[in-house]
Amino acid sequence: MSSHRLDPELVRKHLLAVLPETGGDLTTAEIRQLLVRWAPGLVNETVYRNLLVLEHRGEVRRLRRPGRRHVAWAIATPDPHP
Repeated sequence: MSSHRLDPELVRKHLLAVLPETGGDLTTAEIRQLLVRWAPGLVNETVYRNLLVLEHRGEVRRLRRPGRRHVAWAIATPDPHP
């Protein structure tokens, strides 16, 4: 299955499922590796693009870690002080 034929909402559903299972704090490439059995043609760019959509929706958050080249991703936690 090539990544350009994947339904973006289905990709996002899988992204939202895999992050809590792993505790989050995964890079784009690490997330793609976890999804490659589901979608062998999935590429980092597709994963990243869909993570950006989820970030914009407030469903995931980008984590910047000192000393690390790549950002990591985690499920967004609700703000306790809205």
